[in-house]
Amino acid sequence: MRNVLILSTFFFTLYLNAQSQDKILTVEPAKDNLVSILNLISTPERYHGKKVTIRGYRCVGDSIETIFFQQDDCENYIYKNGLWIEYSEGQSLNELNEKSAVITVEGTFDMQNMNQWSGAIKNARVISEIK
Repeated sequence: MRNVLILSTFFFTLYLNAQSQDKILTVEPAKDNLVSILNLISTPERYHGKKVTIRGYRCVGDSIETIFFQQDDCENYIYKNGLWIEYSEGQSLNELNEKSAVITVEGTFDMQNMNQWSGAIKNARVISEIK
């Protein structure tokens, strides 16, 4: 019975993933730089000053934008699990879909950012968003 439940969950997850593929907007993704937010936070010196691509939950506030590993971190204000985003010239917060929850961002990681955040992605540009 347990194996049936595990297989059912697996196939349901595959189904949901296939359904969400239609809703992904992609602009030339750079997968070779893809880094987990958890890796950036746990080993910041390894990535400091390097170009990275990350995927996470977008959280927008008053004139700020951050990216978190998961939605709960944003909703519960767990700032150390998030990164500040500074967009490159020519891209602004207003260009993004206001309802998008998950974004993929490319930019340069800076581990020496504001006290409450675990770092920043500077000169960032969004390369995909899920509506």
